Amino acid sequence: MRNITGNMGDRPDWNVKYAKCIICGTGTRSHILEMPEYEAYLQETRPRKYEDEEGVEAIKKWEMVVEAKVCCHTCWMEIREKTFEQIRKDVPEWTKEPLPNSQRIKSFLNRWIEYGFGEDEPNKEMNEAVEGLKESIRRSARGE
Repeated sequence: MRNITGNMGDRPDWNVKYAKCIICGTGTRSHILEMPEYEAYLQETRPRKYEDEEGVEAIKKWEMVVEAKVCCHTCWMEIREKTFEQIRKDVPEWTKEPLPNSQRIKSFLNRWIEYGFGEDEPNKEMNEAVEGLKESIRRSARGE
């Protein structure tokens, strides 16, 4: 029978180690788009001189199975600027007619959330435009 020792119950909240930028491949951890995934495993601790002992203890350890998805600051700023240009160009039209543009809006909002443009280095004007777009979608869904 195994005894599990240690105080590592739930997965610890580790800092993200450097990973390659999804755009340019530079090592970074500037903008974390997705956290890494870890799996727990048990490792037996058995002193060498007691190899035949039955009551072997095991400790829980963690292994990264999927690296973090990260974007370096340079690439993130380029994507952010392109996204802001799209807001200036397309959002006024999308706000007026959200239903015919629903697929483009969905794609845009997914990118907005994935890259954290509303939270990392927020821009009040752009955040207000995106909130206005979301509100127009809500009104349209209610039939207003």
